[in-house]
Amino acid sequence: MIEGKYQFTPAVVLPGAKRHRQYRRYNQKIGAVAFVAIALACSAVVAYGNWPWFIGGIAALASLVLLLRAHARAVLRDHCAQILRSPESGKEIRIRLDKDGITIHGDRSEWSRFREVAVYADGILLYPSKSMFVWLPRSAFADEEVYYKAARLAFESVTGVGDATVHADAGAKVNGRD
Repeated sequence: MIEGKYQFTPAVVLPGAKRHRQYRRYNQKIGAVAFVAIALACSAVVAYGNWPWFIGGIAALASLVLLLRAHARAVLRDHCAQILRSPESGKEIRIRLDKDGITIHGDRSEWSRFREVAVYADGILLYPSKSMFVWLPRSAFADEEVYYKAARLAFESVTGVGDATVHADAGAKVNGRD
């Protein structure tokens, strides 16, 4: 059994929301939209020799990118406000992991409930569905060794794979390699 605890505050919980956005590749989707817009603007210049279309396309693209970045910041501000309004805000959250499941603040979930896991150097994301996640911050555990034991247990229990590579930045330590 592995145990940990943390304070439910924006400073501890928001990194999980940021990691979720990275894991779901929201920023790459913005890049794909930008690439298509630039390609269309360039094709307008080549096909019609029309520079105003190109400049207008670049301006529209810049506006889109700025709008999407502002939206991402607004989403994080909203997460922060939700955390502060929560009845759990500022309280200590206890975590207990074992071979059968995870208990967070007294609520038990079996590992079979989770569909995906992503392990990072600063925490673990557990996904019971595609858009919902549970964040286990690195700071919740006593030390690095306990954290990586928890990460390995979560990864192996959710994926059913004993010695696979974790597709995140803490993968080597989870697999016992430095």
